[in-house]
Amino acid sequence: MTADDHPISQAARTPAEPSHPSVFILEEMKARDWDRDRLASAMCAQMSNEEFGINRLALDMYLEVGPNEPNLLLDTKAIARAFQISEEFWKNLEAAWRAQQIVALHAECAALRKELGEAVEVLREIVLPNGYNTNPYLLDKARALLAKHLTTEG
Repeated sequence: MTADDHPISQAARTPAEPSHPSVFILEEMKARDWDRDRLASAMCAQMSNEEFGINRLALDMYLEVGPNEPNLLLDTKAIARAFQISEEFWKNLEAAWRAQQIVALHAECAALRKELGEAVEVLREIVLPNGYNTNPYLLDKARALLAKHLTTEG
């Protein structure tokens, strides 16, 4: 058996889908038996009420809406300090998440372009150079495409 035939080697070739970095935070908090206050405190460089409050607010926002708000970031140095990880590790978690989101958006755009192309072809078949086509099959197909578009948009 070669290294390429080994089951672990095959599994290693299937990339995992990255999760939002907030999942890492929640898992680490659970493993350390920390609550949000404890994490916000660990994120502080100099323990002050103001810094703690800012960290706690940022943490709450990130954990609640982070996956839906791609521009919302936590202070890399503070997270690295709290979890005793490198700043690069945290940046890589965020970069992997963003890259996965971009790939998903490209796939969605490609599917929409394909669907639009199909709709245009149906419409070309319906509209003739001298007017409209009254073929019931094509009209039903156009209505179905239109209904599908309206339900996905609404």
